[in-house]
Amino acid sequence: MNGKYISAVHFVIDKCKDPYKLGSIKLNKILLFTDGILLMKTNKTLTGDTYIKKQRGPIPKNISAILNKLESENLISIRKGNDNIKLFFSLKEPYISNLTSVEIDVLLSITMDIYNNYKAKEISDITHKNKLWKLLDLDEEIDLYSYFIAKPSEISKEDVNWALNI
Repeated sequence: MNGKYISAVHFVIDKCKDPYKLGSIKLNKILLFTDGILLMKTNKTLTGDTYIKKQRGPIPKNISAILNKLESENLISIRKGNDNIKLFFSLKEPYISNLTSVEIDVLLSITMDIYNNYKAKEISDITHKNKLWKLLDLDEEIDLYSYFIAKPSEISKEDVNWALNI
């Protein structure tokens, strides 16, 4: 398992002191936007995970395994709250020596922005506005490069003619 990924998830949970304000949706979106910004800045993601289209927005494919590992090592505790929301509690200081200063800066910035300024539904709705999102079916993998970096453009007559003449 990716050590940086484990550290990042633990770091987010540790920084978000009110478990009722975090939850799975916000955690997933914090990781998504952190990976997107790092992909643009450094050409690689922090988690190295694949994102999947789900009803409430993109989720990292291996997030459950990461959370289970953190919980089994007694680094975090996960409880069920009202309306079946997952509540995350950090039990120990996160190990972040394996993260670069750029990764920590981006992760902290995105964490605090989403944690403090958005409700889960609001941040989920933002992810649904992406053009690539609208083209995918549920449970399809999301190419983060296309999701964050590639700009859609119109197909011109020249493009069609070129394609027909190949």
